[in-house]
Amino acid sequence: MFTEEELQALQDIADKNDAAVIVFIASDKLIRINPASYSSISISTNDVYKLEEEVDKNCNGVKKAFLLLHSPGGNLSSSYNIAKFLRKRFDNLHVFVP
Repeated sequence: MFTEEELQALQDIADKNDAAVIVFIASDKLIRINPASYSSISISTNDVYKLEEEVDKNCNGVKKAFLLLHSPGGNLSSSYNIAKFLRKRFDNLHVFVP
């Protein structure tokens, strides 16, 4: 969860640049797949739908976006669909991957 100061800093960046700031961070915790194995959380098809829904709901009229993406990986088609959606939705897209 973000602190008030962190949220304000992101809002200031968005306001200064007349842009949407989209933060997509997957948890670094492992999830149990079955009694004998664990896996890291990654980008899935459900994440694509949720991102599209949130962008459509909150970014009307916004033409520029900054995306901070932090994930251990995921389904290639999901990542491709996110990129395709964001490229269609915004005239200018800047992506930061730590």
